[in-house]
Amino acid sequence: MGVLYGVFVRNGNLKIHNRIYAEVLVTYMTVKTLEKQEISGMEAGWAYKNRDGSLNMESVLLGFQSFMKKEYSRKDRDFLEKNGRLVFLAFLKPIINGNGFDFKEPQISEEKRLDVVITYLNEKFVAELKLWRGQQYHEYGLEQLANYLNMQGLNEGFLLIFDHSEVKNWQSEWLETHGKRIFAVWV
Repeated sequence: MGVLYGVFVRNGNLKIHNRIYAEVLVTYMTVKTLEKQEISGMEAGWAYKNRDGSLNMESVLLGFQSFMKKEYSRKDRDFLEKNGRLVFLAFLKPIINGNGFDFKEPQISEEKRLDVVITYLNEKFVAELKLWRGQQYHEYGLEQLANYLNMQGLNEGFLLIFDHSEVKNWQSEWLETHGKRIFAVWV
């Protein structure tokens, strides 16, 4: 039936016909898995939502920080330096599942690319991901994110910093840069 309705295609092996069907199938399987599991007595996604059902990005980033703190090993450093965004998006997927989408490096005006854009219901969140390379580079990242937020007409943004220092900081803070509120989290 999957071949008949165009979900699958046969060309030697059985394959998913296109990326949309692949996304739908992954989402369906994720929901079915989460229905069988509970996190602190709540479904995974609801742990990161406000009372009105909107997404609480501050909680999402703090949850990701907590996850990384529990699971991080120095052996993972090289992997995270190259694939930190992948790990973050894998953490995010079951949270926004069914009500939102994540976009990697979408192009905006002036040929600039945002690291991650998350849409959830009628909300839009911009997250910039950076490696910790000192305070000067951090200031540059804050300014870059503030400019992106300005282009997108947003007042708040999120900065996820992968810190590979010997002694990890694990801090988080709200900052103000060029009139924009930015929540920065170190993992």
